[in-house]
Amino acid sequence: MISPLPEPDRGGFLSILRNAAGDVWGNLKSRISNPFGQDTKNPVVSPLPESTPTPTPVPMQEKFNQGFTQYGSDLATASGQFAQQAQANPLPDPFLPAVLALMETSGGKNQKFKFNPFNWGMQDMPNLDTTIEKVYSGIAKRFPYYQKYLQTGDLFDFFKHYTPDVEGNPKPEELVKRYMELRKLFD
Repeated sequence: MISPLPEPDRGGFLSILRNAAGDVWGNLKSRISNPFGQDTKNPVVSPLPESTPTPTPVPMQEKFNQGFTQYGSDLATASGQFAQQAQANPLPDPFLPAVLALMETSGGKNQKFKFNPFNWGMQDMPNLDTTIEKVYSGIAKRFPYYQKYLQTGDLFDFFKHYTPDVEGNPKPEELVKRYMELRKLFD
């Protein structure tokens, strides 16, 4: 005779298996929803770092305008051309030609030559835009005697050629001192 199948064990093996499968599924679900194992009942919240506003850089044209305006020079109207040439002809100090115009002709107030607030080349120029371009490109590219200044950024190297130390000219130390004072207007 065949013996009947035993009744399922309600508290035995199947129950243990069902509980184990539930635990595995519960752990898997928990890992999927919280992959880094953080305490979800008492989460640790890190404060965000305080943001400090980054100062907006003043565009170069505004700095040229500021310097010329503070000095009282009409060259402020040419600030855009100065900024454009400063970018096209990089110099150790992009404000060098602007300061030279203040030193040479009080910012164009005492020009000896037409459209030439720098006294560049000791001659009249066709217009101010051409003069600004010639000064920047002359120092940055065309004249080899400014090469040392371009390498060192030392104003003594610049003035050694721009205003040679001969009788009647100011000494290089005086020129650098005057330059530095006027340069502050553009900061």
